[in-house]
Amino acid sequence: MSEYTPDCWVVIEIDYDGDKFQKILSSWYGGWAGSDSWRLSSGITEVEELEDSFVFKNESGSVYTCYKGRYGMSAYTMAVLEDFKKQAPVTIVEKYDQN
Repeated sequence: MSEYTPDCWVVIEIDYDGDKFQKILSSWYGGWAGSDSWRLSSGITEVEELEDSFVFKNESGSVYTCYKGRYGMSAYTMAVLEDFKKQAPVTIVEKYDQN
């Protein structure tokens, strides 16, 4: 099982031939010596809301701890999302936006 705590995150819903899947589109800042990175989760199976975060369990067994104050996308993940939209209908699930 892998555990992730992203710098930025949103939940997206992908409509693939009528089947809808919710996944986490997350990113990390690379800092001065590295480059930014992103990850798309395998598919949310369970959500636990804590005071300052959401804990998302996924089909692969991975767990994402996503802090409410970090909800959103970097310019990098906005570009990734636009590429996804070219392949299938994708929307952002707004209910996790606590800002």
